[in-house]
Amino acid sequence: MVLIIVIVASIYIEIFNFASLGRAMIANTDAQRRLHPDLVSRDARRVIEIAQDHDALGWTVNGAGGEGGSVTILCNDRSSVKRTLVREIEADNPLYKNIPIYLSRYGLRVWEPGQ
Repeated sequence: MVLIIVIVASIYIEIFNFASLGRAMIANTDAQRRLHPDLVSRDARRVIEIAQDHDALGWTVNGAGGEGGSVTILCNDRSSVKRTLVREIEADNPLYKNIPIYLSRYGLRVWEPGQ
C-alpha cells in the first residue's frame, strides 16, 4: 500500500496536482497509523490537527515512528495562512520547530564531482 502511495504521489508532483498530492500524503499517514497506532505520535497528531485547522492540503509523518521524527505539511497557496500555521504550531509547544522547505520548480538536479 505505501509503495503505491509513493508512486501516485510522484505522479501528482509531475503534473503539479497539489491537492491530489496532499490526499496521497494523508493516505500514507493513515496507512502508517493502521500498521500500528504508535507510528504516528501524540505530538505528530497535534501538529496535524493544527494543519487541518488551517486548510493544509496534506501531511505525512517521517521517521521511524514513535516519539521522534517529523511531520511534513503541504500548505495551500495562501502565504498568510502558512505563516499563521507555523506560528501556531511553534506556539503550541516550544519543541515544535519549522524547517522551511519548498518543492523546486526545476525538479531534482544532480551534480557530479568534477563537473
